[in-house]
Amino acid sequence: MRILLVATCLALGLARAGFAGSLIETDANILTAIDESASVGRHGEWLQYNGLAKAVVSAEFLEAVQFAGDNRQIGFAVVAWASHGEVREIVPWMVIASAADAQLAAERIRNAPRLDRSSWDDADETGVPVGDRTGNETDMSATIDAAVGLVVAAPFLGDRGVINILANGPDNVGPGPRAATDRAVGLGFTVNGVAFGDAPDLAGYFRDNVIGGVGCFVEQVDADPVSFNAMMVRKLLQDLLV
Repeated sequence: MRILLVATCLALGLARAGFAGSLIETDANILTAIDESASVGRHGEWLQYNGLAKAVVSAEFLEAVQFAGDNRQIGFAVVAWASHGEVREIVPWMVIASAADAQLAAERIRNAPRLDRSSWDDADETGVPVGDRTGNETDMSATIDAAVGLVVAAPFLGDRGVINILANGPDNVGPGPRAATDRAVGLGFTVNGVAFGDAPDLAGYFRDNVIGGVGCFVEQVDADPVSFNAMMVRKLLQDLLV
């Protein structure tokens, strides 16, 4: 896997300063993509940010990092994706090897600016959809492709690359996300999923169309803080198991 990641970075011209000398090695490079699409609204947005911030500082996760591999550290990054194809960086790539690292990651998640929804025609000021729901674009394929580029360009030499896609509904733009997932798997990455909200059989949609790679999984969770926070810890632990 390490040879593949280095070769891919060189081929795409994505060498970073970290590759110039002594490489920082990680047991996994994990990227999480938070869903900020119009259908999520401010409550669903808060659930994801708050749940991930709590999970990354949990004792269970920090212990798992120490047993994930020989390096005892991981690469960690967070992006947010939204209606109309927007993907933005929330936490740039950083190393998590200690409680202090995890606390910094949590602070960055909590303090990240929230998406400005004021110009969206299909959502009111709270982010709740109004009018025709078909106006809400859920472009998971673009998100997966963007995530792949970021994992390839990570400034750490990781044993594995893991992408987590959070969503409260299926892809409704273009042919769907399967081709993007296949491209990610072709590079040796794993794509996992978190399905939340009330869309019917969303977990089944994730299994059939979104997740892929070694050890891939999908988590289904209710949109309440207790369930969501517990799920986010469980998700991070599963990311480290393969």
